[in-house]
Amino acid sequence: MAVRVVRGRTAPTAGVEAQPTWPLFTPQELAQHWRTGGLQHLAVHGASGRLFAVVHQGGPGTHKDPGEQVWVYDLASHRRVQTITTRNKLGSIQVSQDSQPLLFACSIDSNRLDIYDATSGKYLRTVESLGLTPTVLVLP
Repeated sequence: MAVRVVRGRTAPTAGVEAQPTWPLFTPQELAQHWRTGGLQHLAVHGASGRLFAVVHQGGPGTHKDPGEQVWVYDLASHRRVQTITTRNKLGSIQVSQDSQPLLFACSIDSNRLDIYDATSGKYLRTVESLGLTPTVLVLP
């Protein structure tokens, strides 16, 4: 999978410019069958320039399978800078945009919301009874 980062220009008539794509996975990771997965598998924290991706090991057609890890990438260097091992399988993530960001994670397979410190990856707490089939997380 490749990621395309889009940045707005300062001139109002210039529109947007697509940056070159870059791979999330090294050839070795691809050989180990690492893939993104879930229903909402990517989130970005704008101020830190970090991309969060739900990953799992699986074969073709497993792109909707939940993961047990979140890999964090630096958007400037295109390198993985952190691995967050989650307490539960997750299929949807979102990250808050404040100065001390939180990573929110849920899965259609359970009705709980797990919350992590997005900077350190430390598990903070779980909110139970989120809903019957949580699929998408939206932050104001």
